[in-house]
Amino acid sequence: PDGKHIASGGDDWVIRIWNAETGEPVQTLVGHTGCINSGAYSPDGTRIVSGSDDRTLRLWDTKNLCQIGDPMTGHGDLVWSVAFVPNGSLIASASRDETVRLWDGLTGGALGEPLTGHTDDVRSVTFSPDGALLASGSEDCTVRLWDMQTKCNVGNPLKGHADGVRSVIFSPDGARLFSAGWDSTIRCWDVSSDNPAGNPLLGHADVIWGIAISPDGGRLVSGSKDRSIRIWDPRDFNLEVDSTVVNCGLRTTDKVPVEIPGDGWIRTSTGELLLWVPKKLRRAVCDVSRLCISRKEAKKPMRIVWEKICHGENWTAIRDAS
Repeated sequence: PDGKHIASGGDDWVIRIWNAETGEPVQTLVGHTGCINSGAYSPDGTRIVSGSDDRTLRLWDTKNLCQIGDPMTGHGDLVWSVAFVPNGSLIASASRDETVRLWDGLTGGALGEPLTGHTDDVRSVTFSPDGALLASGSEDCTVRLWDMQTKCNVGNPLKGHADGVRSVIFSPDGARLFSAGWDSTIRCWDVSSDNPAGNPLLGHADVIWGIAISPDGGRLVSGSKDRSIRIWDPRDFNLEVDSTVVNCGLRTTDKVPVEIPGDGWIRTSTGELLLWVPKKLRRAVCDVSRLCISRKEAKKPMRIVWEKICHGENWTAIRDAS
């Protein structure tokens, strides 16, 4: 937190501490018996928590460079993500066992029962700036919010991603939540209403591994399998949703096809022919509300310009469109 050191973990089961200015290694922390998937500093910098393929979390003393207590056990499968609450008193973890667990941030002791509701791997957890909420993102394509007083779900699951969610993070004021994942989009949610805030951000050509936001909330950064890091202005989410897309009847969950039909035609809710998708691109359009078809061959997205599409009785006019 003071910017002087960086902690990293990887396939060699070792946590390494680095000098942030020189890039030189300072120390190693050894104890895990599997790949280390996630780590986090406590807000005061005195502790590091790590999560591993060995199904445990471990808490480390950064001053004495030793493990605090025994391994933190309870998850039934590998641990994908760990996070400290802003005051350091609580740790959250996410696992392939489809649960979120809470732990004492000072001792590493387990707290209460796991938080359940997701139906696939929970990939990411993050606390709101005031510590009142916890957000989790899952391979079940949803984001969930949890009340840290009641340990219950807040509202309905946030749905919109066409594939699993890999990363979630709150804005510094706690009013918005950002999520990203396998569908190559970044989405923004209004925390108070459970509703999406504007359009998803498009640009990456492959899965987005992680997102982070600057302390002032002025910049959002994303890292992707497409070998790029992109920096975004969060205000871009505030663009109004294109009314032509809504009018096509393709925004609500019950009208988005699970997959493109065998004949390649996307249809409106009344069965009118709307858009034909070439066979090689159909897997990338399982959620047509994405406004984008990922064309991996070109390593860049192909945008569907809905307002240019003629459908119904006049769909053949597409041929003459300029």
